[in-house]
Amino acid sequence: MESAEGIKLTKSEHQWVKEMNFKMRFVLKDKTGKILGGFDYKIK
Repeated sequence: MESAEGIKLTKSEHQWVKEMNFKMRFVLKDKTGKILGGFDYKIK
């Protein structure tokens, strides 16, 4: 049980890191109010 949960957490962390990297690209690209637009674009 613990092993399965550990794997799930690892996957979630990896996905989170990927998302953060993707969001950071938008933040670095446009430091204006276009950041929210980037978030919307990623969600779609």
